[in-house]
Amino acid sequence: MNTTSPSSHFFERRWDTFSLFAVSFLAVSVSMGAALVGLGKVLVLLAVLGRMWAEGWTGVISWLRKSPVIVWIILLTLGWMALSGFWTIADASMARAAFFRHSRWIWLIAVLYLLRHSAQAWVVICWLALGQTFVVLMSWMMWLGVPIPFATDRYPSELGILFTSTLEQPVMGALLATLLWYFRERWEIQWPKFGRKLAMALLVMTTANVFLVMTGRTGYLVMLVFGGLVGWSAFGRKTRWVLALAPIAVGMTLFYTSPRFHHRVMEVSQDIIRYQQQGDVLSSQGARLEMWRVAIAAGSDKPIIGHGVGSYPKLYERYQGRDPQGASNPHQQYLFWFAEFGVIGLLFLLLLFASLIKLAAQLPRDASGALTCTVVLAATISLANCPFYGVGLGEFLLLLFAVLLVLQNQKDSHPRQ
Repeated sequence: MNTTSPSSHFFERRWDTFSLFAVSFLAVSVSMGAALVGLGKVLVLLAVLGRMWAEGWTGVISWLRKSPVIVWIILLTLGWMALSGFWTIADASMARAAFFRHSRWIWLIAVLYLLRHSAQAWVVICWLALGQTFVVLMSWMMWLGVPIPFATDRYPSELGILFTSTLEQPVMGALLATLLWYFRERWEIQWPKFGRKLAMALLVMTTANVFLVMTGRTGYLVMLVFGGLVGWSAFGRKTRWVLALAPIAVGMTLFYTSPRFHHRVMEVSQDIIRYQQQGDVLSSQGARLEMWRVAIAAGSDKPIIGHGVGSYPKLYERYQGRDPQGASNPHQQYLFWFAEFGVIGLLFLLLLFASLIKLAAQLPRDASGALTCTVVLAATISLANCPFYGVGLGEFLLLLFAVLLVLQNQKDSHPRQ
């Protein structure tokens, strides 16, 4: 016998609608800069609180019991981070600020809690793709010399950076390419006459934008990794090895044909040589290598539990980091967690990635490929940056993880009783 009152059903439907709106708003805002991301997170928080009020404590407990393992791993990870506050060398205010930045993984849980149906997840994916498509189109217009009055003034217009940075925008472009490629059949189902052709045209346009307009070397790397994964998964065993190596050939071709790509790649070698011979930490790679040196030295001195949440800026001073501006993080996600949370924290990070890969195997083929590719790209980005510590890219990745997990076969991920 159903004892749920009509008013309860009314509020659940209202919060379903608002929840989808809030997550969709966040999906668009992750491509548009930090201010809109903050507003999107406020809307998602309101949606979470509203759903918790509508379902009650028993509903929350029921959802937790049915939630995927990634939810519990995130909660344990955040618990370890909070516990490290007892031995951190950071000031209390610095530790709190760092914890809130590290704990953005909680937004993955929030989106999983709000989205209960595959149809909702697909709507959010469409908004993610639409937001980033807008960025790519505007980027090409800037490169062509068309004035865009709302574009950031931090970079020359010919670099095509609309809202974010030379790091984030090309990486987000690679994530858009992931959605366009792996869901090419769904785009065709969504718009039978032109969906697949449009998706492939946007894929070519996005790939060209990353390599020919952008200057972010991390963007080059993740787009090449994306190409390797596509070649490996899309073709038979006899040809996959050749196609998986095709990105190397593409990279070499660009190196010798694209002056911008050639210059950005050669800068890496030159920066490393200057760092080794002269101790130059003012270049991009020199600064990064110095941050890594400090993180490795600090983590090695306290390898099991680390120096505590928010400790890296003080570690940079303690271990005599040579950049006079200091450093808030080592621009390497693995070393960051190793220095602050020890081997235990590093294992939690690896466990988060591994659990997402395992969960991907339970999804439909297209969602499984997209999630696996996204996790591999996130793991690759983490080799040279801290994507889960800054605003924008971290929310993009976590939102994409969440909606892909909800994208089950035509069944609800958490059917209502």
